[in-house]
Amino acid sequence: MSRRTGGRRLSGVRPEQVGTLAVQVGYATVTAALLLAAVTFGVLLARAPTVAAGIDAAVAAGTGPLSGSGVTWLFHVGVLGVLIGSWLLGLGLIIDGLD
Repeated sequence: MSRRTGGRRLSGVRPEQVGTLAVQVGYATVTAALLLAAVTFGVLLARAPTVAAGIDAAVAAGTGPLSGSGVTWLFHVGVLGVLIGSWLLGLGLIIDGLD
């Protein structure tokens, strides 16, 4: 991460601040969403009659449209949260690396 004290200012906000904030928010989002996805994946596996059926249910819930309710909906939200957090983390790392 950049430790420069000078730099271009855009409307009073420095890119280093934006990059650091995006990294922190990305880490927090990935952590929370990964926990949600892991727990709901375990519940999907536990409810299925076989492991293969549980994995099929998880894949269907993670790749299909955001519909339904209950555990499959929570799993889908968890997967989307991991993806959004990863994008934020990557954005922050790119912005930090520009200096």
